[in-house]
Amino acid sequence: MIAVGLMLLMPSLGCGCQEEVLDEIKSIDNKLIATVVTRDCGATTQGNTWVSIRDSSHNRDDSKQVFVVKRYPHAMQVAWKDANHLTIHCRDCKPDEISLQIVQLDSVQISYE
Repeated sequence: MIAVGLMLLMPSLGCGCQEEVLDEIKSIDNKLIATVVTRDCGATTQGNTWVSIRDSSHNRDDSKQVFVVKRYPHAMQVAWKDANHLTIHCRDCKPDEISLQIVQLDSVQISYE
């Protein structure tokens, strides 16, 4: 597992929100990247944390979300078991906060612990 901790604040266009990339984890064969992102839109919303997957040759705009949870930050661990199996462990996520939880994206199997 290769993990790179990134702390980038990027304003979202038009809404005054800020996105922060918490982590980008390359698959074992370096073909895919899983990204953990939080979005904060100020005091009027709860914000979100999500995990997305993209081909390593594409930019973040081509990512597909596989897990979205309301609120942030979350104690989340994301790791590749092999080239096509991603695990997501969110220690403090409550079931009613999860709005998306995909178990298969193309050739990638996603498991939740």
